[in-house]
Amino acid sequence: MLDTTSSLEPRLQKRYKQLVKEHLNASQTIAAGLRALPRGTTAFASVQAAWRFYANEDVTLEALVEPLIFSAREAVLEESLAYALCLHDWTDLNYANHTRKENRIEIGSKKTLGFQLQTALVISDRDGTPIAPVFESLWAEDGIHTTRSRKVEEDAPQIDEITESINHISQLGFSKPVVHIIDRGADSVAHYRAWDKSGHLFLVRADDKQRVLHQGRDILLSEVVDELDFKASRPVDVNGVGGMQFVAETEVQIVRPARPHRQRKGVVERRKVIKGEPISLRLVVTQIRSADETLLSQWFLYTNVKQESAATIALWYYWRWKIESFFKLLKSAGHNLEQWQQEKPEAIAKRLLVAAMACVIVWQLARATSPEAKEARKLLVRLSGRQMRWGKAFTEPALLAGMWVLLAMLEALEQYKVSELKGMARTILQGFGRPDRR
Repeated sequence: MLDTTSSLEPRLQKRYKQLVKEHLNASQTIAAGLRALPRGTTAFASVQAAWRFYANEDVTLEALVEPLIFSAREAVLEESLAYALCLHDWTDLNYANHTRKENRIEIGSKKTLGFQLQTALVISDRDGTPIAPVFESLWAEDGIHTTRSRKVEEDAPQIDEITESINHISQLGFSKPVVHIIDRGADSVAHYRAWDKSGHLFLVRADDKQRVLHQGRDILLSEVVDELDFKASRPVDVNGVGGMQFVAETEVQIVRPARPHRQRKGVVERRKVIKGEPISLRLVVTQIRSADETLLSQWFLYTNVKQESAATIALWYYWRWKIESFFKLLKSAGHNLEQWQQEKPEAIAKRLLVAAMACVIVWQLARATSPEAKEARKLLVRLSGRQMRWGKAFTEPALLAGMWVLLAMLEALEQYKVSELKGMARTILQGFGRPDRR
């Protein structure tokens, strides 16, 4: 599972694999390096080795992302139905209290200090399960630390960096067409035109206040809804509330000039008017309604994917929340990203890719269907000590936590015999039972 096509030197590949193993620890909160597995090396030595690895100039972002790309290509080839679905999104990394971190920028509405992370996550078009992140860009004061380049790129608007990532992903050699799924931050006429002209497939949530041509009339997207025939699609869950998804579709044409919303390091640039040719897109409108027909949510989706049904397009966008779950796994439910002590953004970016590989290993186990995989998941949940909700067999954070315990056990078994471990357990635990009278 850890065998890769990485261009790292053999000595660095060995350390990389060890770091991935150590990143399977889902409960570390002291995050200068990584907690050492129980063997001959000390925790200090493990932390020191991690620092050297992330500071090594031979360890590039391009090399570290290769195992992730390899895993994604293999999974898409073997498991996807017809497409590789690629989710794009940003998240703020809050390091307001990390005064020694270099090149922090203002982030969020409160203008705290930290970095911004852009990720492209490939998911399955079969059931929406996450496969692997294949692209990463980290915004810092000194520029963009990105897996598409060996050098730190000059700062650029986020929407333009999406185009760079789409162009880059098109060169990664996926066996099936890639559909890029993006939230409303990418609702840009200029970019729709550019992506469509380049042959890129996309699915983007649109702003309902935009105007379009629909059946020869210039109207607001929000007005198009009144003319559509919605059909029940499937039961869904939104923030723990059950509902039914309804879907409708039509074709619209965008003829207006573009005024791209460009933002650099939190500063919005003055909009420029960019004229362009009219572009025809499918408009898929999806509504989530409660049992009493209350409208819980409504999405306006633009896409240039022609072959799939509107219900499938709506389901693809419904899966977009999986990238939010990935960010949660990195930040709070797994790797405690915002506690990491590396001081340089380049080191943070490198460690992110190592942590992502640990997530990929867990995802591979989570979606495996063999009886052995099912038993392995039960074991890891038991080792994690975590309680699952009724009807829930496992969670990714529980698998991460259990994986750490399992790896620690295996390392201990290499150092001690089972009889020795049992003897030490009796010594350690005798204070919790009856005194040893021997």
